[in-house]
Amino acid sequence: QYDAVLMDIQMHKMDGLQTTRLIRRNPQHKELPIIAITAHALIDDRIKCLNAGMDDHIGKPIEKQVLYAALLKAIKPREGLGMSDLPDKGHKQQSFIPETIPGIEVDEVLNRLNGNQRLFWSVLTDFSREHSQAARNIRLLLSKNRPDDITEARRVNHAVSGMAGNISAKRLFNASLALGRKLTQDYHGNLNIELDEFEQALTQIAVSIGTIENMQKPSAKNISDNTTDQNTKLDINSITPIIKALYGQVSKKAFDSLSIFDELKPLLSGSDAETNKLADQLEQQVYNLSFASAKQTLKKIGEKLEIAL
Repeated sequence: QYDAVLMDIQMHKMDGLQTTRLIRRNPQHKELPIIAITAHALIDDRIKCLNAGMDDHIGKPIEKQVLYAALLKAIKPREGLGMSDLPDKGHKQQSFIPETIPGIEVDEVLNRLNGNQRLFWSVLTDFSREHSQAARNIRLLLSKNRPDDITEARRVNHAVSGMAGNISAKRLFNASLALGRKLTQDYHGNLNIELDEFEQALTQIAVSIGTIENMQKPSAKNISDNTTDQNTKLDINSITPIIKALYGQVSKKAFDSLSIFDELKPLLSGSDAETNKLADQLEQQVYNLSFASAKQTLKKIGEKLEIAL
């Protein structure tokens, strides 16, 4: 049972238009709100989405105010919708993301992520790990000049385009769009200008992320150590409602889990070595959205602290 579907248009095996038509064939999903997510904001693209059976259209990079407005328009109110179990007692995150990053609009990204620097850092490191070799890979694929390899080059470029939009890497985003347009047209092998710009923009982002990783990643790792006094006596009364709230949100696979974890982590910093290890493991699971694994780790932490979950 879903309240709405956010539909990426340029998916690998079946695009969003085809997927929407298939969904609409099922009478059970006739009224299900489907909102298109696409890098293209042209009128023709919007018309195609609406004709395929979608209800609305949002361009990338996604701005949360636009997304919220579309969801409010599409979703019928129901009890519990939009409510959070997060306790109303927070802590201010220590800053470890630079105010300026060459190639990235930092303020835009932090606004999109509600100021969550841990999530920002996770997105940046994911981008570096998954896409830093994209230009090289596209060149290699195009050099083979086979239909399947050209299709794969389009997929690689599309993945970079989506992530570049998410991290407000505007030069890279625009370069990727330009490259994508050429790849979508009849490919004749003349992409040197577009590929060079794409590679230069991608290299700028990779260097920026590498610089932060080398100079400031220790600060990110030690954030929780600096936010509470180093003592071995845990405040179980404070931990209990937060860990229960986190368990509830993880069970529902809710994105609120990330902000609730940020409430919990500093409260566990004075625990024993095994619990600290579990907390580090939980952090990776929550930020990778591995909810099933996070739920099991939370149970282990609950047992250690004698908190029933």
